[in-house]
Amino acid sequence: MTPRRNVHPQNPHLSASYSGECIRELNSAVTKGLDFAPVQDQPTFIGIENVVICAGATIRSNDSILRSAGRVHAVQGIGTFHLANIEYRVGHSLALCVLYTTTSRCTPWQCGSRRNLGAVTGLAVTVLGCSGSYAAAGQACSGYLVQSCSTTLWVDCGPGTLANIQNHVGLDDIDAIVVSHHHPDHCAELPVIYNAYKYFTDVRHIRAIGTADVRRVTDAFQPDGDSGDLFNWEIVSDGCVAEIGDIEINFSQTDHPVETLAMRFRCDDASIVYTADTGRRWSLARLGQEPDIVVGEGTLIEATDNPAIPHISCTHLAADANKVGAKCLVVTHVPPGSDPSQHLDEAASVFDGNVELAVTGRTFSTI
Repeated sequence: MTPRRNVHPQNPHLSASYSGECIRELNSAVTKGLDFAPVQDQPTFIGIENVVICAGATIRSNDSILRSAGRVHAVQGIGTFHLANIEYRVGHSLALCVLYTTTSRCTPWQCGSRRNLGAVTGLAVTVLGCSGSYAAAGQACSGYLVQSCSTTLWVDCGPGTLANIQNHVGLDDIDAIVVSHHHPDHCAELPVIYNAYKYFTDVRHIRAIGTADVRRVTDAFQPDGDSGDLFNWEIVSDGCVAEIGDIEINFSQTDHPVETLAMRFRCDDASIVYTADTGRRWSLARLGQEPDIVVGEGTLIEATDNPAIPHISCTHLAADANKVGAKCLVVTHVPPGSDPSQHLDEAASVFDGNVELAVTGRTFSTI
């Protein structure tokens, strides 16, 4: 049997392959319009416009790429399906629901209650936006929600992240805002955040941690040149350490045209490293060894790699993550117009562990 790829006729960015195994029952509402294509020696998965179900496969669309070494069941959109006689339902509030039964320590999961951190074990990072330099259509620039069982951090706040964070937590649930540098795709939401807190919440002060330039550009939007009436500013630089609740953050200055700080988040034995933006003359080793998860910028691929560009390729990122013994790599900061699957595949061809692609709304946990 010759493997073939089935392209959805109305949505060519979606492809589906089916080997006929593992799928027990799909209800008629979901299966309507399915077009199966047999695949030999490939993991089972099917894909249609609104629903994706897979087992150990890679699924690509404009909005999501899922990869797992283990068994994965995923649903994108709204619907009900049965797999191995178990019914799963996905409501309108979830853009992506992923259920894993894999031993990977980089495990995507979906938060439950917006205001309940009881489900968080170890550390978790949720993608609020991941477009590099500017936001692709319907997307947001850099931003992440880092959570432990008792602490919630908003890390980088590029355009669009204020809207997206409210899908996960309330503004009054955030313990601190941490910003890597003052390039607008990482911090431009701050003046709007100021207005949201000051005029529409009961929060009178919130910790804001970042470089001196992050404060400078934020202050410039205030009539009196000072945003300190709301933001309790803590200026950090290379080598600084901050503690927020049960999370400790170590900062390391990267190779970027402006002062930019990579971060290592630690809670008990769990750790997540975020590279922010960087060029080749910075290494993950400056933030220690064996992080559970590296959320790393993979702006470039080999075809676009150029030493004059102050960013790194996915090959460079993956090789660096190998050197520090990272368990999982999440590739982020893919620029609009670049095929995310190429970035993912290039990183996966080099990295020794589990490789994922940052997609808005996805959560990765250290458990």
